[in-house]
Amino acid sequence: MDYKVSYTLFDCSKLSPGFITYIPENMETSINNFGDGSTTVRIETSKIINGQFLHDYDYIEITFLPRNVDKSYAIEKVKGLANKYKLKEEQKIFNWAIFQRNGVYGVIVLGEHEGRYFYIIIHPTLESSDMFNPIAKNLIKEFIWVDTGTRL
Repeated sequence: MDYKVSYTLFDCSKLSPGFITYIPENMETSINNFGDGSTTVRIETSKIINGQFLHDYDYIEITFLPRNVDKSYAIEKVKGLANKYKLKEEQKIFNWAIFQRNGVYGVIVLGEHEGRYFYIIIHPTLESSDMFNPIAKNLIKEFIWVDTGTRL
């Protein structure tokens, strides 16, 4: 089955570190800053079932950990999340990954940019993974750091 997706520029250049990428036009976005200095960018689809609006349907989260976090803390944080989401496989999909876990419910991957650690969660539902995983991979493929002009 062919599935057409129209993409639009998603500009997060005002964040620190800033980035741009392309996301499907029909996806919703939110940016949350937390008191500990972390920031989460969420890109999601939603679904209405029986008149109820469901979040957490398909989503990608990019979380920048606080600036003072060291590598061992970042790895432990992502390991904890991998266990929470039952992501146990160690197949390395992304060559920039410091740590990565995969499973039926998605992927979590830890990276570092200019001394700041971040992780990305790709969470498709089982029924939509065939369509959502290529969208998530395109988002990562088109991801560009604003400060260096480099890709992930």
